[in-house]
Formats: sequence, structure tokens, C-alpha cells
Amino acid sequence: MASHIIQNIAKICNQVTTEKAKKPYVVAIILAAGRSTRMQDDTQTKQMMKVDEIPIVVRSLLAFEACPCVDEIFVVGLKEELSIYSEYKRIYGITKLKKAIPGGDCRVKSAQNGYSHLPKECEYVAFHDAARCLITARDVERVIRGGFRYGAAIAAKKSTDTIKIANKDKYVENTPDRNTVWMAQTPQVFKKSLYEVALAKAEKLDETVTDDAMLAENAGFHVKLIHCEDENIKITTPDDIMYAEYILKKRRSANK
Repeated sequence: MASHIIQNIAKICNQVTTEKAKKPYVVAIILAAGRSTRMQDDTQTKQMMKVDEIPIVVRSLLAFEACPCVDEIFVVGLKEELSIYSEYKRIYGITKLKKAIPGGDCRVKSAQNGYSHLPKECEYVAFHDAARCLITARDVERVIRGGFRYGAAIAAKKSTDTIKIANKDKYVENTPDRNTVWMAQTPQVFKKSLYEVALAKAEKLDETVTDDAMLAENAGFHVKLIHCEDENIKITTPDDIMYAEYILKKRRSANK
């Protein structure tokens, strides 16, 4: 009788431990629907350009593939490029990539398109710009875990420059305390229910919404800043590709 009771207690304890250890279900949405006008290359889009022999978008996908917190990956891309993702999935072994979704006419609408495809089991969503292809799996995990803790968390870098706020005539209006200024990056992670409320409260969804955190901020939610490595740069110009390749070379040397 006593042994039976002990076994039942042990079973209950194991169930509680398992429930506590269960990780929330996370879907990452990689935004890769830009036309890359600042790259000055009419032959291919920025996301398809290669950095050290690997396409920019693939480098971002691989970082999320390697992150243990991520369960599924969606990519939101240009309609004419969607078919290539099944090939990338096969060549680079991106097993978590489940969907390739057409983008909208601006960033926030592309994010909304990806969000509309989330499965019912999704509890947290991570948005990431494909152009930030040097993000590491370690930093992806740190931001996602920040999302678990705070409901909304974004990768960011503390500013080392003095920032000037200008008026419409380009005269300085004020200089904010540099210690309070951070440069927003991606990934940006949100509890799904929080992001849904933020979308519902949004007055407009257009090019003036430059990142997903703006939606949460405007809806009255607090967004936690998670410091990430300085190397989480955004590829915007041809010079950025050269700098990214330098960073990758430096990483390889450090790992020898």
C-alpha cells in the first residue's frame, strides 16, 4: 500500500516537472520581401546575394535553425522567389522551414502576412529581417527567452554616438541622453496574444511602421531591450557585404 502511494506521488511529481520544463511553442518569421534598391544591382535582390558563398537569407535561416527555442520557421518573400526556398531547405538542411509566404507592399504588411499563417499551437512569434544575416543562434535564443519573460523583447544595441533630434527644417531640437538611446535590431519576439492585440489596436499598417515593436509600443505594451552583439549588422549597401565577410573571417579565426 505504501509503495503504491509513493509511486503515485512520484508520478505526479514527474508530471509537474515535465509541465514546468515544457518550452513555449515558437515560430520564427524571416522577412525577405524587399526590393533592395540601395544595393544598386538589377540582377538579383539583396536577400539572394551571397555573403561568403552563402545567400544572405540562408544565413538568417540557418541561425534560427540552430536555435533550440525555435520550433518552426516561415519565410515571407517576393512571389517570384518563393519556389527557391524548397531548394534552400534541401541544400542547407533547414528542417524547421515549413512555409514560404508572399510578402506585402511594405514591411509591416509582410509581417502581418506571415502572422496570419501561424499555427494554433504557436505561443510566441519571432520576427527577423533576413538582411541581419550575421545574427547568432545564441543571440536568437537570448531574445526569445526575453520574450518568454517579458512578453515583448527585441534585439538592440546601445548607441555610442551622440544623437540629435531634428525638426522638419533640419535644425537640432534637442539632444537626448546617450545612455537612454538604443538602436533597434531584430529578432523581435512577442507573445502571440500580445501581438494580436497590438495589431488590432494599430491605427494604420503602412510604411511608417518600421518595425514590429512600434505596434506593441503604440498599443501600450512595454518592450524589453536585449543587448546583442555589435556584429548583428543589417546588410543595406555593397560595402556592408564586404564588412560582413570581414566579420565572418574574424569569427573563423577566433574559433581556430
